[in-house]
Amino acid sequence: APLTRAEVAAISARLLHLPDGNGRFLDGPVTHWAYSSILKAEKADLMRGYPDGTFRPDAPVSRAEMAVLLARMIEESFVGESDFPDVQKGHWAENEIAALANMGILSGYPNGTFRPENKISRGEAAVILERIQKWL
Repeated sequence: APLTRAEVAAISARLLHLPDGNGRFLDGPVTHWAYSSILKAEKADLMRGYPDGTFRPDAPVSRAEMAVLLARMIEESFVGESDFPDVQKGHWAENEIAALANMGILSGYPNGTFRPENKISRGEAAVILERIQKWL
C-alpha cells in the first residue's frame, strides 16, 4: 500500500521527537488521528500544506516527495546531478535524490530508474527509514 502524507508526518514527528506545532488545515479536522503530527511536521518545515490551505493527509507520497522530506530530516542542503535516467536535469527534487542515493539512503530499481513520481510503498519507506537512522 502507498504511504500517505499523514503517515509520513506521524513517522517524522516520532523519529525526530518534534515539538508541538500550531495552525489549522482546512481538510484536517482536529480529530484526525495524525493532526498533531501534521502540525509538528509543518512547524519543523519538513512538510508543507498546499496554497489552498489544505494538507491532503490521505494523499499518497511520491518517491521524489519522500526524498525531499528525508533531506529536510537530516538538515542537509545538496547540489548534485542524478545518475538516474528518469530524473531529468532540473527536476524539482533532483539534488535531494542524487545526494541521498550517493549516501546509500535511496536506491533505484534493477533497470537503473528511480521513478520519482511513483507512489512510495510502505515497504520501500521502511527500508529507507532504516537506512537514514545513522543521520538522525
